[in-house]
Amino acid sequence: MSYVEAFKRELLEFRSAIDEGRPARTSGEDGLHDVALCNAIARVHMTGIPEVHPSDPARAEVKA
Repeated sequence: MSYVEAFKRELLEFRSAIDEGRPARTSGEDGLHDVALCNAIARVHMTGIPEVHPSDPARAEVKA
C-alpha cells in the first residue's frame, strides 16, 4: 500500500464518519500527536538534539 493510498483511505473513513454521524476512528487529538511527532522528527534531524516527549502537541510549534 502506498502513502497516497493510505492517506486516501483515511480521508474516506473520515468522510464516512461524518456522513454516518459517528466518531472517526482517529480522533483530532491523535492527529495532533501525529503532527507533533513529525515536527519533532524534523527538529531532531536538523539539530541533533533528542526530544523527551516528541509527540506532545504543545511542542509542535516550529520556529522559523
